[in-house]
Amino acid sequence: MSSEQEGEKGFRIVDKRGGPSTGSGSPRAKSRGGEKEPPKAEAPQDEEKAAAADQSSREEAQALESVDVYGVLRYCIALLHSHAWQSMGLVPSPVTQKIERDMEQARIAIDCAGFLAERLEPKAEPEERASLRSLLTDLRLNFARQQERPTE
Repeated sequence: MSSEQEGEKGFRIVDKRGGPSTGSGSPRAKSRGGEKEPPKAEAPQDEEKAAAADQSSREEAQALESVDVYGVLRYCIALLHSHAWQSMGLVPSPVTQKIERDMEQARIAIDCAGFLAERLEPKAEPEERASLRSLLTDLRLNFARQQERPTE
């Protein structure tokens, strides 16, 4: 099949895709004086962007590899802290945007956060230890207040 064909109603169909099967209709096949155009080299900016993205990916992977168990404990404590507030009915659920109260789940979240904080304390700086104690005290006091409140 040639790269140019005559259509049914007088339309001319021209294949402008590059490649060996395209004939003289290809814009890449001929340039000045009938010579083929050399392939364009990547712009230096594109190479720099690719190198920067590759470096960024390596740094992210290294950061993930360097997370130790104490970093995971900090993350888990933050999750449990957030869940306890939601379970006490003091903060709406991010999924449903509704206030839902489940004091048993709040109790478990607070107890687990306390257990993880105990494991983290030996490796924590004094400021972080104080912050953990304050966080747990705040959760426990609010839990006690919510326990006294009648169920709706």
